[in-house]
Amino acid sequence: MESVQGEVAEAHEPPGGDRDLALADGRMSAFATADVDEARFVGSQMFYGGAIRPDGRGTGFEVRIVGTRIGPLSLGLVGFGTQVSIAFRGLGGSYGVTLPMRGTIGHRIGSREYAATPDAAAVIGLADAVDAAGWAEGARSLHLRMERGALEAGLSRMLGVDGVGEIRFPDLLDLRSGRGADWAQLAGALFGRLERDDGLVANALFAAQLSDAVMTGLLLATDHQYREALDAPPRPAPPATIRRAAQFIDENAHLPITVPDVAAAVGANTRTLSRGFRDHLDTSPGAYLARARLDGAHRELAASRPERTSVSQVAAAWGFFNPGRFASRYRATFGVLPSQTLRSGS
Repeated sequence: MESVQGEVAEAHEPPGGDRDLALADGRMSAFATADVDEARFVGSQMFYGGAIRPDGRGTGFEVRIVGTRIGPLSLGLVGFGTQVSIAFRGLGGSYGVTLPMRGTIGHRIGSREYAATPDAAAVIGLADAVDAAGWAEGARSLHLRMERGALEAGLSRMLGVDGVGEIRFPDLLDLRSGRGADWAQLAGALFGRLERDDGLVANALFAAQLSDAVMTGLLLATDHQYREALDAPPRPAPPATIRRAAQFIDENAHLPITVPDVAAAVGANTRTLSRGFRDHLDTSPGAYLARARLDGAHRELAASRPERTSVSQVAAAWGFFNPGRFASRYRATFGVLPSQTLRSGS
């Protein structure tokens, strides 16, 4: 694979005037161009700086990008109209994952060479200077970028320690089975949301859950130097800690809190918290949070008027985005449909 590292500096020069193309929280950004210089600049604004060189002297070159940022997580779909080579020098204090939806993307880091495929995602570390080549005509790839502080803080909360060092990921994550396959399914769901652009990523409750799920899933799916500690049995949690955690959820379910937020609030790690909820409440922290939000939606529906709001609006405000599933779960819990509760409050 021929190196194009010498061209990286060009990626930071606007092709014509100042343009702010950085990804915005919860808002989809879409871009397409047939100009290589503009593609370099846009890539540096949306994700990270890199030099792009199309094969065949740029014949048929085209790039299409759609992406968004969800707190510490940036993600986007990238497609080229011809095979290209890209060089980038680390992710600017972030970790990254490249998942081809089809086709192969070759990677070289120093003397190491490997290929990302739909069965094996490439995981990129903080300082990795990478040459990548692929993206045959019509191929697209999903790219994720996770801020270092957020990912390492999440790992610290899982382990119950004050901090961790740089996470040393393997070059590839096997997506064919086990946790890797589960993580790939989550990535595929993100792919679908990006294509539909149905506004869910702008919802704070959904965004917080999604960002946490992606980063936690990556930590659980990959073999890194903290793998053994993560797999060790968690310590039991005192009943008082679980009572405080349940109270915190009850009082803050309307906010975009996640299970790691709950753990941090009561001074426990997430694995100990999960064991404690299972031992003392026969449920999980995530399920308890979901029930608290369902109760919140129930109260709001009972206090609302049908001419001023709708069931779907209330459900979405509490983090429920599938109307059919919400109605089914609501009826199973309260014995009536949410629409009946809304009408009864009028």
